[in-house]
Parts: sequence; C-alpha cells; structure tokens
Amino acid sequence: MKLPVGSTIAPVILSSDKTNLSTLGGDKIAWPVYMMLGNIDKAKRRRLNAHAMVLIGYLPVSKLVIFSKKTRPRRIYDLFHYCMERLLRPLIKAGKDGIEMVCADQLMRRVYPILAAYVADHPEQCLIACCKETRCPRCRVEHDKRGDLLVPSPRIQEQARIILEHKQSRRRVPRFREDGMRPIFTPFWKHIPNTDIFLCITPDILHQLHKGVFKDHLAEWCTHLAGAEEIDTRFRCMTSFPGLRQFSKGISFLTQWTGREHKEMQRVFVGLIVGSVEPAVLRSAVAVIDFIYLSQIHIHSTTTIGALQKALETFHEFKDIFLQRDIREDFNFPKVHSMLHYRDSIISHGSLDGYNTELPERLHIDFTKDAYRASNRREYVRQMTTWLGRQEAIAQFNAYLDWFTQSTDSDDHSAHPADTSEASQCATHSTAKNPSYSNVKLESITDEFRALRFLPALQCFIRSNCPTYITPIFANQFDQFNGYKILKIKLGDCPAAGQIDEVSRIRATKYVAGDNGRSNQEAVFDTVLVRTLEGSVNESTRGTPLEGMRMIASL
Repeated sequence: MKLPVGSTIAPVILSSDKTNLSTLGGDKIAWPVYMMLGNIDKAKRRRLNAHAMVLIGYLPVSKLVIFSKKTRPRRIYDLFHYCMERLLRPLIKAGKDGIEMVCADQLMRRVYPILAAYVADHPEQCLIACCKETRCPRCRVEHDKRGDLLVPSPRIQEQARIILEHKQSRRRVPRFREDGMRPIFTPFWKHIPNTDIFLCITPDILHQLHKGVFKDHLAEWCTHLAGAEEIDTRFRCMTSFPGLRQFSKGISFLTQWTGREHKEMQRVFVGLIVGSVEPAVLRSAVAVIDFIYLSQIHIHSTTTIGALQKALETFHEFKDIFLQRDIREDFNFPKVHSMLHYRDSIISHGSLDGYNTELPERLHIDFTKDAYRASNRREYVRQMTTWLGRQEAIAQFNAYLDWFTQSTDSDDHSAHPADTSEASQCATHSTAKNPSYSNVKLESITDEFRALRFLPALQCFIRSNCPTYITPIFANQFDQFNGYKILKIKLGDCPAAGQIDEVSRIRATKYVAGDNGRSNQEAVFDTVLVRTLEGSVNESTRGTPLEGMRMIASL
C-alpha cells in the first residue's frame, strides 16, 4: 500500500505475560499488556526511566469454573482474544485511515500505527497464533518433526483466517488438523490491517535460550554425562575474577534460577566441561553457546547472521551424541525448533535484543507487583489502576520540573559563557568520594600493590608538567598517597552497538589475609590498554589487533 504524502508508519510492539502477585501463598495473578513503538531507539526503550514502554491494560485472569472441564479451555482462549480485540480496537481504524499527530520535529503528520511485533513466551505465542502448544506458532511443522533442521512452510494469516471460518461453518477442513489449530473463530488479529500476526511473533531469548536450551537441556545433559559431583567440583575450583561469578557450592543445589545466573554460567561453561565430556558433546556445547551469544548482538551483518546459522548447523550435526548416550530419545521439543526462526526474525525485525522478554519481566515490578503491594488486596485490580494513574501523574510533573530547570539553567549559562567550560560539561573519569586506602607509603605501593614502576612514572610526570619541581624535595615531603580500588572511565556513546552511558571499570586491590573464618581476598590488578602517541612504535604489537596500544598495568 502507498502512503499519502506527509504520512508515516509507527510500528507497534506489544507484549503480554502472566505474573504472580502473591509471593508466599495465594493465587493472585495479573496479566498486563504493554505497548511500545518501534521508531523509538531500542536503547531508550530498554531504559526504565524513559517510560518508552507503557501499560495499556490488564487482561482478566479467571478459571471460568461455571463451564465444564471439557469446554473450559476453549472459553479461556475466547476470553483472551475478546479482551485483546477490545483493547486493540482503536488500532484498527487508525491503521486504516491514519491519525493526525505532532511528531518530535514539531511537524504535523498522518501516522499509521501498524502491529509489527508481539513479544511473549511460547504458551502465549501459541495462544495468539490459535495453535496447540505442541506446534510452532510461526510455521506449519508437524508435531514429530520439530527436531529437524529443515524449516517448513510458514503460517499465513489470510490462510489461517479462511481455515477458521470454514471450521466454524462445520465444514470438513483437513488443514485445521494438519496445522494443529485451535477452534478460536474470532481471533483479535482478524481485522487488524496491514499485518501478519505470525510474522509478528518474535523469538524469546530469555525463555527459549537462557532458560530453555541452555539450562533445561544442555546443562542437564552435560551434567548427566560428566556427573553432578564432577561439575560441582569444577565450579567450586574456579578462580575468583572480577566480572565472573564463582559458584562456591556448585550448581546442583540450586532449585530456582534467574536469567542472570544462566548468563553467568554460560560465560565459563565451555571451559568448565573440557576434559569431562566427549569431543562431540563439547562441539555441541560450543555451538549452542555461540548461538546464544550471537543472537544477542546489538547490531548484525551478513557475517554475524552467517555465523549464527553456522552455529545452528554445527549443533544439529553433533546432537546425535546425546541420542547415542541415551540422554535423549529425540529433539522434538519447541525450544530447539524455535532456533530455526532466529535468522529470519533478525532479517525481518532487526536485532533481537529489542524484542527480548527481559524488559516486560522487569516492568512487572513497577506496573504489577508494586501496585499490588500498595493495595489492600480487595478489588486489587481497581486499586492498582488508580495507584498507577497517580504515579504517572507524578512522573509527568517531575519531567516538567526537570525540563523547566534545564531551560532555566541554559538561559543562565548563555548569560555567563565562562561557566560553560568543556571541563565542567563532561567528566572523563571518576573515583569514589573517599579513598579506599589512605596515606599509603611508597614502599607499600611497590610491595603490596606491585606497582614497581610507580615512582619512576611519577617522577617523569612531574618533570614534564612541573619543570621547576625538584624530585628529591618531592620525595622527602610527599611520600604518602591516597589509593582507590576502582577508577571509572566514561566511554563514548555508540547507539548502533547499544552502548549508552557505558562505564569501564579499572580495579586495583591488594591481597588481604582472612581472619575470623573469612577467606583470603586475592589481589586484583586489571590489565589496561592505552593508545600510544603518534610516532611511537611497539614492536611486540606490530601487525596484531593490539597495534597502536600498550599495556600500562597487569597482574
């Protein structure tokens, strides 16, 4: 369809997910529906204080006990689609005729909101696609062929609509059973214009990869082959290093996992199982980990997409080792099959980090759990919406105050140009307010912190910056210094890589002997690479990726 002059498209991204409200007991459940726009930068969408993702409603959660057990599931499906249709009804007219809106550049345009993506876990994806959970919500794969590498023909919304209409008229429709569809005759997406609901369904990295393929399958398979005690021993023997979590008690005792723990295990899992499993198992594990990391890249190219597909093919090439060792009888489960659609989703929708369910999971705290705790647990949905409305009004007023304050400050700075120096506007590095080590002597810096070249480097710095300063006088009068454990360096923003307000941390801590049952704290000295001055040559790094760099600190 051709858009008229002066109009534009606003891709709409929806997300819905059930969440428990009561923690220790009870059956209180909320089903929020969130919405965001695809023309907002994904780095800003992921920032909670940007309020780029908004709550548009709560779906009713009812067991519908008034119906029989046989008809109850179908009525629950119909209730979901009826409520979603009511919730998205304004989207139908706006998608067909457009709506006049003032854009960020203060120009009036006719905007056509189009449903572009729907973020949900596998059960809700099947509920949206009107198919059984034993089938794929995106393609017409047979229920016993989900472990194969070949991708079947995709589902098409117009075909699905016709099949459901024929089934509703009680005709004999073989495709209805072949595609594993459910008798949902009024899906909410039936009248939404210019969209294909099956293409809108995006991969779910959190549940499909982190919690699914890695935790529920690969980690358990390797643990079964190597032995739980062996895997726990290897985790306990890991050396401590900043940025890596040490599972001091192993992993077999853990009963409840979080997405962060899955990611921390993935960082060391390949190196951890080397020597404890067969080479074919190791190749499969490497392929899965490569696939997980490549799927999370912030910006893709043909090279990264090719590497992603290669990792998937490698896993399917070596996966039979788990069948030969009686770990699995087949690979016919949806989380492995879903990996086939990642490549096409990246090509059609862009990087998958913009559609991850981790953001809606985090929003549950602000929009459901905190709101539920603020209620008295009676008619809590009504109280939650009232409380959220007041919180939104407060946030809008605070945003207005911040805007007014910034505009006032900018006017003051324009009247006093001397106050707007470059040094006052941006800070390249920062440290803690109070030093971690006070009055450290030169001998301690050399012995305890292993900074053997600290004094010569300091003397060179003073000579170059303070020529009149005499080094012997400096050494006699200033032989104590304050030390900091962490130096933070602000990195430049790179929206293409999802890097906004990123900070690099340089750590330097000395060895501390343990006492009163506490373990020893090992010394940590991060390696720091800096760019060399123009004209200087480092023969050790010539022709390597580190050319033009030199190392100034190392353990």
